Amino acid sequence: VLIFLIIKYYRIKKKIREKIFYEREIKNKNIDEKIKEFDEVIKVFEENFKQGLLNRAIIDSYSKLRNIITNHFNAFVAEHLTEKEAVEEVYSKHPSLIAFSSTLGNIYKIYEKARFGKGDISSEEGYNYLSYLKDLVNSLKRKYVSA
Repeated sequence: VLIFLIIKYYRIKKKIREKIFYEREIKNKNIDEKIKEFDEVIKVFEENFKQGLLNRAIIDSYSKLRNIITNHFNAFVAEHLTEKEAVEEVYSKHPSLIAFSSTLGNIYKIYEKARFGKGDISSEEGYNYLSYLKDLVNSLKRKYVSA
């Protein structure tokens, strides 16, 4: 009977170890997918920027970033809100995003100028936008890896 219980114990222990390993593997796969999505935001910007389409680069990358943030943080906002109100609501409702509020605000200001034609976007603003975007994306990627 004792031998039988020992064998059963080791079988159960093996199953638990396999389950833990499988769950870690799934978690790592999900993290890798999320990181790729964040990298895609930068890629969208850089592809359009290389073609000389600075406004399009800003608009498309911002749109992709907003979709990722709303999906990953379940930060859905009412459709009647303006984009600026939506941005403010997203990071006010989600404490984990408050740390990124100034960066997100800077990104939005440049997006607003590109999207609504409040003047031409200078190359300096384009580089600032890319810098803010990379900073935000890298911070969010670190957040996912540490979670």
